[in-house]
Amino acid sequence: MDRIVKKSVREYPDGIFLALAGMVSGTLLAWNGVPLALLVLIPLVLSLLCALFGRRFLVFTSFILVSGLLTFQQVRIPRDHIIHSDIEKIENFSGKILQCREGPFGVRYAIMADGYVLKDGTVKKARGKVRITSGRTDDIFSAGALVAARGVSLHEIRPPKNPGEEGFGLTMRRQGFLIEGKAREVVLLSPPGNRIKGFFVWIRNRLNSRLDRQFMYFPEEKVLLEAITVGKDNIPYFLREIGRRSGTYHILVVSGQHLAFLLLFLRIVFIFFRNLNNRRPKLFPSISLLVLWMYAGITGFMLPVARAVLMMTFFFLGEIFERDVSGFQSISLAAILLLLLNPLNLFDVSFQLSFAATAGILFFAVRYGFLTGNSYVRGFVASCAGAQIAVLPLIIYHFGTFYPIGLINNVIFIPLAGVIMLSFPLFLFLPFLFFPLRLLLSLFLRLASLSSHVSHGVEVSLPLAAVLVSYLLLFLLFSRMEIRKRLVSCSLAAFAMAGIIFFPVLFRQNAEDRLYLFSMNKPAAIFVKKDETTAFLSDSCRQRNLENVLMPFFREKRISRLSGLFYTDISYDHTGTLKTVREKLRVERIFEHEAVKESAFYPYLSVYFYNNGDYNFILKKNGDRTAVSGLQAEFLGEENGKLAYLVRKGNVHILVAPFLGQEISEKIENRRFDIAWISDMKNTVKVKRLVETAQFDYLVLPKDLKKFKNLKSAVRTFYLSESAVIADFSARSPAVSYYMDMLPPVSRNRIQPY
Repeated sequence: MDRIVKKSVREYPDGIFLALAGMVSGTLLAWNGVPLALLVLIPLVLSLLCALFGRRFLVFTSFILVSGLLTFQQVRIPRDHIIHSDIEKIENFSGKILQCREGPFGVRYAIMADGYVLKDGTVKKARGKVRITSGRTDDIFSAGALVAARGVSLHEIRPPKNPGEEGFGLTMRRQGFLIEGKAREVVLLSPPGNRIKGFFVWIRNRLNSRLDRQFMYFPEEKVLLEAITVGKDNIPYFLREIGRRSGTYHILVVSGQHLAFLLLFLRIVFIFFRNLNNRRPKLFPSISLLVLWMYAGITGFMLPVARAVLMMTFFFLGEIFERDVSGFQSISLAAILLLLLNPLNLFDVSFQLSFAATAGILFFAVRYGFLTGNSYVRGFVASCAGAQIAVLPLIIYHFGTFYPIGLINNVIFIPLAGVIMLSFPLFLFLPFLFFPLRLLLSLFLRLASLSSHVSHGVEVSLPLAAVLVSYLLLFLLFSRMEIRKRLVSCSLAAFAMAGIIFFPVLFRQNAEDRLYLFSMNKPAAIFVKKDETTAFLSDSCRQRNLENVLMPFFREKRISRLSGLFYTDISYDHTGTLKTVREKLRVERIFEHEAVKESAFYPYLSVYFYNNGDYNFILKKNGDRTAVSGLQAEFLGEENGKLAYLVRKGNVHILVAPFLGQEISEKIENRRFDIAWISDMKNTVKVKRLVETAQFDYLVLPKDLKKFKNLKSAVRTFYLSESAVIADFSARSPAVSYYMDMLPPVSRNRIQPY
């Protein structure tokens, strides 16, 4: 089989691309729950068709089988994995360090465990990747060292609990990390046995020490220089925001672009050895390979760098062995190798962006080679345009926001970053270059900061099918087809993409009639019906919850306005939730309790909010009722700074109670509710007795607490600590369930790709 595959790849130029297509197809089939028997049967059936279409398709079918089996292996949890243990009772565990990162609150280790000790002293063998954080920074151990983590507190890394939620849990689980936690201390058992890794760590430490001494009084410039040149694991928040809003964040992450600057530096150095290079043409590619892999080692073999080095390795190997390896073949081979190591890399955003950007640069170089010629400026502009156009659909799909100013900024900041990158090796040998290097870094920071303040993001939402059609449209638009055929093909592709985008807008939301109760630190409920949306939110939700939970949910549901916003607590500033929500959505009406008038801040609120804005603030008192988006909301009252509501949706009665005190409990005495959402309750005998008289068909609580034990629930009790809860009103009676239970079995039991 291997001989046939190698021969097919060698005989047919497109064999590599068929192999890559087979890898992607097999991974997607296995991921979406195709049974193993069927996955084996599909390549066999396709192999029979190879007699009709040629042997080259045997490459495609073979890699479908290989990638499918590898994907099943990746998502399968072995029986001896540490996740099957009672991880809450683990006291100590040992293993080898895979990665070490020093952060602001301690040292974060990625450890491949080989055994653990329970609190009762039982010693057991187990394996699996564990992500652990130690607060002690006096002893930091490098990758490859055998260590013991003592006094650990472990828990499982779970998939997102809320619809549309963004978080690091998906990324960690794709990389094989199912457990994380904290350790009182990490003790060295044996030093690293890999001298090569130790050598790279020693070089990195020496560089960091040098930068610490030289930039002692310029911490911002030091962080920027470290991020651009040798890479930085934890980029500070201020620098991330500047890079994101100015469209230059990719410059702050070491990737293939930085390797291009490094190769340019080597080209400049080899000018002085051009006679030797002419006599030995294989000298430059050989030295370049050595320098590139050394640089990858110094950066800690970061994934973007490793991907770029692999692409360039295949290209330089073709020069060394005098083989004709094109740029597209080199990036395809790199992609195949990375997918063979871990097929789930296919779902990694960084993986997709890096290969799309490189393919865009190569495509523009081939298509518009006449633009480059001997002009560096034209070639640079063409490369920037190719990378930006190629990654734009993916950026819109994954992040929903892009900053148009970045298209202009890259023409300025990429050359500036290149000059900094070229100056850095000279600075290491010529310390007197510190002053001009610092000026360049300060100029980069000032310009990026200024650009981020005037930049405005564009909110766009694209489904996956529209992303695929957009790439087809780009390919047809810049292809070498005849003008007439190109116009017809582009028109058909544009029509298909418009249908994919606007069809859900016209029809999907019209059928939705649901209540979403989110798993967050502050109460959050969203009613979605047709194109009307009503929210019950605290005015002091955490920024992280707003950006990672609610905003992605609104983007996923294509919600651009709130018909009504009900506060669940008494607010005195309105600079929390409202400010963030109004950046993305148009808020029409905001309801809160008139108790805010008793605050000393009321004149301030009246001037800056109540009488100033494109929204209407409406103050209500106890017993007042209002109708919004098919809902009848009654203000039950205010206790402990929290507001309770009785919401009627047709014949369905819903209790929204962030806090149950005596006043609210008396109002719900002996009443029946279809759904009761209670966040907290006053722990007194009288309040408990009053609440126990109420009847709840569905009860939604923050978690399993003793104070809620005697509450009556005729059907089922849900805990938001487990997952978000969704109530579907499309049927005659509401259907309430966990969000995780509504996902397909593959998404629940494995790793959700998107």
